[in-house]
Amino acid sequence: MLFAIVVADGVFASGFTLLHDTLSVAEVLRRTHDPAVPEIRVAIAGEQPIVRTGSGLAILTTARLDDLAGADVVVVPALGALDEPGVLDALDAPATIRMVTALADLGSGGLVAGACTGTFVLAEAGLLRGRRATTSWWLNSVFVRRYPDTELDADRMVVKDKDVLTAGAAFAHIDLALTLVRSVSVELADRVARHLLIDERATQSMYVPLDHVGRDDQLVRLFEQHVRANLAAPLPITTVARELATTPRTLERRVRAAANMTPLELIQRIRAERAEHLLATTEQSIDQIALDIGYRNGSTLRALLRKYRRKP
Repeated sequence: MLFAIVVADGVFASGFTLLHDTLSVAEVLRRTHDPAVPEIRVAIAGEQPIVRTGSGLAILTTARLDDLAGADVVVVPALGALDEPGVLDALDAPATIRMVTALADLGSGGLVAGACTGTFVLAEAGLLRGRRATTSWWLNSVFVRRYPDTELDADRMVVKDKDVLTAGAAFAHIDLALTLVRSVSVELADRVARHLLIDERATQSMYVPLDHVGRDDQLVRLFEQHVRANLAAPLPITTVARELATTPRTLERRVRAAANMTPLELIQRIRAERAEHLLATTEQSIDQIALDIGYRNGSTLRALLRKYRRKP
């Protein structure tokens, strides 16, 4: 399986290296522990033989932008800009424009992914139009203004919408990399996470499993949207089912089929995910966050977080 990491001058060094190293480690562990898993090959695609990161690191490319159509997965790391004006300037750079053109010319059938400001490159290429996506949390407002046809899911660290994967800020590159490895083998992804000492990352355990919720089931999508829009309110399954014009039994069956969990468990996972996001991006106390997501006190929320942090 060929993964092509697309780079241009100014690329965020850590974003590139996290993707490259995680995929490279996955291939070493694959050969050692389960050769039956498809081979993981990594190409570095760029328009010049040598591309320099924003910090001056030299990257030797092994493929051209014209070769992207031959990759199974195309991944765009962050551009390296550190503020909104910098992102907009980077998008106007000739090298980025040529990257966008190459991505826009990709045919269907492969997986395309981007992290942090790399998600802007995907959006510029039209690959996020009509899709759900996430991006770096500090760029939410400019992302929404610039790409109104994309549904921004700012709470998620990794969002999968059919054949497009997006991830959040900076070190979300490693969550994206693990998700890509997971697309090859779940067991291999878990082994990589343990090998690199990232199996306890709350973001991975909170966000990645929810990407397995069946996006082809309209009822399950509506249920998830309803839960996210009403997290602070009581969410009895009987009432929610009635509001969705279905029965509790049908809702239970459909959610179990799509997500391998009960509706109540899915509600808990979404609440835990939201709590992790608020803990990471605000100064609210855990008691305040508990009230925001439908619990009376922080003790209940702490118990919930302990439960799901143990179960990535």
